[in-house]
Amino acid sequence: MKKWSAFIMLTLVITLTACTSELEKTVAKANTELAQSRTKFLDSVTITGTNEISYHATIDVVKKVINTEEFSIMLQKEFASPKTDNSDLKDFKALGNVTVNYVFYDRNGEIITTITLTPDKY
Repeated sequence: MKKWSAFIMLTLVITLTACTSELEKTVAKANTELAQSRTKFLDSVTITGTNEISYHATIDVVKKVINTEEFSIMLQKEFASPKTDNSDLKDFKALGNVTVNYVFYDRNGEIITTITLTPDKY
């Protein structure tokens, strides 16, 4: 019984490490592409969980002067359509069960809203 438990734990650790390693490679690729692109509002991509990444975007507005609820609804509608042209999302889909967050900040660094895409939405 102990041998099977050890085998299962070892297999689980190897599997999770491989997935995390691939996720790290994909995030590093995305950050490199961001640095080379002309996109002004995307800042970075980070790993925020075992199977979760976050894009961080700064918008040139002040949170206090916009209707954050309307802004969030507008973004939800935008993200509701399939993103088949996004190579990063294709990479994440190939990795398996990866959740993608888009965190939007105002020019002062305050979070305006977060949009979460689960694999079934991309």
